[in-house]
Amino acid sequence: MSKIRAARLKRNLPTSKARIALPSLVKEMVAVSDPGKTLADHAVEVGPRNRGGVWLLPAVDVEAAIEREERLQRRIEALEDEAENMAIGLFLTRRLEGSSGETVSGAEFIRELGFEEIAADLP
Repeated sequence: MSKIRAARLKRNLPTSKARIALPSLVKEMVAVSDPGKTLADHAVEVGPRNRGGVWLLPAVDVEAAIEREERLQRRIEALEDEAENMAIGLFLTRRLEGSSGETVSGAEFIRELGFEEIAADLP
């Protein structure tokens, strides 16, 4: 068992003890109504000779973890969009600073952005 897991989990059981305690462990997990801040808060680690390998978790903790993951994924996507917009803004600012004031076609501009395939389909 890694030191990180051992430090984070409050309980761990060898497989033989967990087998006997399974009905009470299930009742205990079902009784958890408020999710922990992490998956480790209510987890019980089970494994041969107390070395771990499987975590028993209340469903409420798993559902909360899935919601946190989905929320973080949405946040990452929003930040990626924001970073892309900032990069485009910086590109346009630099391009305007070095521009002679001459206009270019949309296709030429798109080529400068590196989208040759898209520009090739334009009139």
